[in-house]
Amino acid sequence: MKETVYIETSIFSFYYDERSSHSVIAMRDWTRQWWEEHSENYLLVTSTAVFDELKRGRKPHKHKAIELALSLPAIEPTSEIEEIMQVYFKHHLIP
Repeated sequence: MKETVYIETSIFSFYYDERSSHSVIAMRDWTRQWWEEHSENYLLVTSTAVFDELKRGRKPHKHKAIELALSLPAIEPTSEIEEIMQVYFKHHLIP
């Protein structure tokens, strides 16, 4: 049985990022390399919240990122996920 891996918004965004800074190019290339070489080893899932976040984005690659996200099964937010998010926000772990 494959391990389940949750794919969040930045993965879809970095996969298609076209900015020219060296750090962004490296992150894009690492993301693509992982996706091409390792993603088939896992059961990849995303969430409906990721779809919403990508739709609100303004990047030129928005539609490609959404298309890639839609290729994965989406889980609905649960109360457990909500509790985890509140801890992240309370401790400023994510903006």
